[in-house]
Amino acid sequence: MTYLQGRETVCAGVPAPLIARVFTTCCYEQDAKTADEPGYHLAVRKPAYSHHWRSLELGSSGYLIRAFAIEQRLSSAAPLARANSIPAALLDALAGYRYLVHNLGFEPKNIIVEGDSAGAHLGVNLVMYLNRLRLTRPGGLLMLSPALDWARTYDKDDTSSLRRNLPSDYINSVFTLDWAADAFRGSIAKAELASNAYLSPASLTSERDGGLFSNFPPTCIIAGEAEVTVDAMRNFRDRLLEENDADVVAYHEHKDAFHNWLFMSDVEPYKSAALGQIRDWVVSMAVPSSSD
Repeated sequence: MTYLQGRETVCAGVPAPLIARVFTTCCYEQDAKTADEPGYHLAVRKPAYSHHWRSLELGSSGYLIRAFAIEQRLSSAAPLARANSIPAALLDALAGYRYLVHNLGFEPKNIIVEGDSAGAHLGVNLVMYLNRLRLTRPGGLLMLSPALDWARTYDKDDTSSLRRNLPSDYINSVFTLDWAADAFRGSIAKAELASNAYLSPASLTSERDGGLFSNFPPTCIIAGEAEVTVDAMRNFRDRLLEENDADVVAYHEHKDAFHNWLFMSDVEPYKSAALGQIRDWVVSMAVPSSSD
């Protein structure tokens, strides 16, 4: 199975929400360059099935002006050689986060981790792991079409999104063929896909003890009503709301939108609507309040 590498597009003067071309994850950092021109650093990472990292920076005008890139290991399973199962990508994400904080001196509160599809899952794992070690987690988490239940525990009957949205989405085989899940779990028992919250954060039967989903940063979830995995996204939203304040979660679900539509052309009107929601959310994270 081959996953195509996305192309990077960097254009001067592109508004902040247009930070990604295909399958990306990013971080945000406020970094005062001069007294009158603060900068906003964005570290952007490809998700589990791609290998290109890049980062973009927002200036005070809300435009992209610089980039940071890092690379993580890819998971694979038979008929390819089994390699780089969990926690390989998590350790690579942790190394990238540590580099930003300890080597470059960025404050965690000014970092927004963003991921789409499997990359959003990795972003969740990073926050969970940092919280578990009682390390300072990032200031925000932006999730686009997150893939969060590799055990498909919500797929119980014909009313599940995996079945009812089969005609409207294209990603279902990634879940139903189990290749991606097998590559991700490696030697871990398949049953743990449903019970282990790191493997499937939105599983209906995953572990819930220990506050695994508490102390999450402000989190924005962009979902499509026509996605086969939207049931899992709703479940994860509800799980965050159970363990965090209501204002921590911003959930936007777009009618008729399919998986990762934001990275495709001419998908309107929900593409522009979602980009506006992301822009407003990022700006709310980036602009200091009057009390600061």
